[in-house]
Amino acid sequence: MIQKQNRGHEFAVAVLDSILLFIAFYFAASLWHTFFMEKPLSMDERFRQQFMLLFLAFWITKLFSGSDGLVIRKGLFDEFYTIVRHNFITLLIDTLIIFVFNQSDTVSRGTLAVTMIFSVILTALVHMFLRFHLARRRNRSKSITQVLLVTTRDRLAEVVPHTEKYCAWNQRISGIIVVDENDEEVGKHYHGIPILGNFNNMFEVASRQIVDEVFIYVAYDTGASMRKYVQKFEEMGVSVHLYIQMLENYESTSHRVTNFAGYPVVTFSERFFSWGQLLVKRIIDILGALVGMIFLILATIILFIPLKLESPGPLFFKQKRVGKNGRYFTIYKFRSMYMDAEERKKELMAQNEMKGAMFKMTNDPRITKVGRFIRATSIDELPQFWNVLKGDMSLVGTRPPTIEEFKEYSPYHKRRLALKPGLSGLWQVSGRSDISDFEEVVKLDLQYIDNWSLALDIKIILKTILVVFTKRGSR
Repeated sequence: MIQKQNRGHEFAVAVLDSILLFIAFYFAASLWHTFFMEKPLSMDERFRQQFMLLFLAFWITKLFSGSDGLVIRKGLFDEFYTIVRHNFITLLIDTLIIFVFNQSDTVSRGTLAVTMIFSVILTALVHMFLRFHLARRRNRSKSITQVLLVTTRDRLAEVVPHTEKYCAWNQRISGIIVVDENDEEVGKHYHGIPILGNFNNMFEVASRQIVDEVFIYVAYDTGASMRKYVQKFEEMGVSVHLYIQMLENYESTSHRVTNFAGYPVVTFSERFFSWGQLLVKRIIDILGALVGMIFLILATIILFIPLKLESPGPLFFKQKRVGKNGRYFTIYKFRSMYMDAEERKKELMAQNEMKGAMFKMTNDPRITKVGRFIRATSIDELPQFWNVLKGDMSLVGTRPPTIEEFKEYSPYHKRRLALKPGLSGLWQVSGRSDISDFEEVVKLDLQYIDNWSLALDIKIILKTILVVFTKRGSR
């Protein structure tokens, strides 16, 4: 519930910021037209196109940046830095969109620059007012959720600062129960919060205080051992949040408290991905695949005759590969080997230069002359743009293994399939021909997954273009 409240607050602030952006854009355009173009602003089709491009850039930036945190929780300097950074990235993305869609004649660069300045100033002022208003409302409102914290003395230093930082903006810890018997701290304050009672009188204290919710943060043997205490608080008509004791044994792992089929569960994962960033990744995949399909069609026309003359057979090579989390799919390439390549592979396994579940051989005799050229230039990979368009693959990811390779995997190897396989990846741009150990490939793939971001994808795409043109790492 707290996460939903915080997300709702962040989304509302984002909508407010988009409105402020429109206001800033309107005034910037008005000033630019009045003083530099010497004519009044007209809200015509050109004006609407300018703002829609800027609006699109704004929300793409929001998806890129993810959660910026609650306005009321951040310091003034951190908040101002976030605003400046967000507007600067918006301007960069808007400029990129203008370049890609050839809209330079439509959009005034001067208007954009002035808009960003106005937007930073206007957003900073409104956020300051919002912080003041929410803080005042939080301190004075009778409807603010009053939370009673039940914990032990040794946990105070950890739990109080943490809850002050992360609980919802309309919640506050109004009192503390230290459940050490006969605790001498009763009547004192901790971080400005009164310590109201101890184990012996906590229910009596709770019945006399304004308590909407209780957060119990103590050690316990089993959930059953806490049941009677939870029930007593529930009998008072308050909600109870019970700390999940087992999480103390999983501090180094990434986890989320959520529900599955109506059951409260703790979800563990090596990495949680933002749905917004995954959506942008898919959009980039589709746009990149559509561009790649143009090159695929041209390459098909050019390669059809040479490939057929040297080695009769199908133009495209199809093979079952293993994709995300073990899903099978059919990968497509321009055929670069003779038709009997798979049968001859068994004879050549003794010459495999790769340690582990991969096959690689210098001067592989199964590769045709045309095939050697299209491999060196990575032209043989162009049909995989169809895989990307279908959704089997991504522009950037990990290398999809063959079924035979997959069957030799150790359990931890499978984590490299946590994301969709990619047409390119960290391994491909790290000198793939120089890597002779499959474990090194796995290490690079896991490094990509653990550090994945849209910025990393763009970096790998740019490096891939460089690798293709320099032929570095290709055999």
